[in-house]
Amino acid sequence: MDIVGNNDERVASRTGIGERIRQVREQLQWTQQRLADELGFASSQIVSSIESGQREVKAWELFRIAALLHTPADWFLGTTELERPQVQWRAKPGGDNVAELEARFLERCERYALLEKWCETPTFKELKPISLMAASPSFHVVGREAQNVREAMGLGIRPACTLEKTLEEDYGVKIFYESLGEKGAGFSVCGPFGPAILMNADNVPWRRNYSIAHELFHLLTPTGWQSPTCEKLADVFASALLLPAEPLTDAIAARIQDGKLSYESLVEVACEFEVSIDALLWRLVNLGRLSRVDVERALSLDSQLRRLDRISRPASPRPATGLPDRYVRLCYLSYRKGRIGRSKLAELLETNLIDLSEQLDDEEAGNVEGAEAEIAVAGC
Repeated sequence: MDIVGNNDERVASRTGIGERIRQVREQLQWTQQRLADELGFASSQIVSSIESGQREVKAWELFRIAALLHTPADWFLGTTELERPQVQWRAKPGGDNVAELEARFLERCERYALLEKWCETPTFKELKPISLMAASPSFHVVGREAQNVREAMGLGIRPACTLEKTLEEDYGVKIFYESLGEKGAGFSVCGPFGPAILMNADNVPWRRNYSIAHELFHLLTPTGWQSPTCEKLADVFASALLLPAEPLTDAIAARIQDGKLSYESLVEVACEFEVSIDALLWRLVNLGRLSRVDVERALSLDSQLRRLDRISRPASPRPATGLPDRYVRLCYLSYRKGRIGRSKLAELLETNLIDLSEQLDDEEAGNVEGAEAEIAVAGC
């Protein structure tokens, strides 16, 4: 890499670049050997010499390191600031790649925002903060705010069916999926790129619906608002949002026989609203329709209700990890608009030019241009 200046300046520049590489590598818990292997170096000693400033890093090496460590190349050169929003996990997945997963997620969000800018997407609706005056608002207050949000977003009487799509398309919420294991839960964050959510692709659909509603609560809480019970309140919000009182009460009333509800009816309603059987029953407890004792007994480990619930759920495809469909659409749209070339498209799609070629040939075969590719709109 050509660096203008005297020898002392060149050494200082090498040292600064190397120190930044070491800093990010350690943050992401990469060993020098792993970075060397990814770069095709013969040994980790080459990485060590780069980080110590003894060896000058080549331009292609720096850009490759930046891509591997999900960090802008300009930051390694000291020309930009690196500001990554802090994320708060509900439950971290196992393993030692959490920091790397966070960095990749934030990098994808930044790219997503760039694609929206390049494609000149319509202005999104604003996620307006909900009204929480106290540090520990009542469940009634949180439930009322959930109802207001449902009505404002036009989610209808079965919110789980439309929530994710509405957040993505109308409010610009960037939603990505990662495999986080059985116990891992995602997070929400709001940065320069806007609001975003990371979801666990390993969860079943009804649990994913609940998690999105839970994270939406965090995105909607006012700046600076804190509560020791915020996670519990987020659960209350999610239940009230996905199981609105009036439609739920109507669905239950239609199935009551002799003052009782069959397990089959409860599972049917849970499937209808696309929530877990746990979420449904505890919501009915909060609405005063079921007793806590009866629900605890019904939800006991390996109970008849749980077995019935497991066999009644239709098999659903696991969401794709990596890049959302809308993100991919914007990638190709940016390419067709001439905002990016093939190399940049491959980078944004996290693939290589060889693997991209066939997809791109299919994409270009469907391109349409010119006056014949337009249609007039009446009244304009």
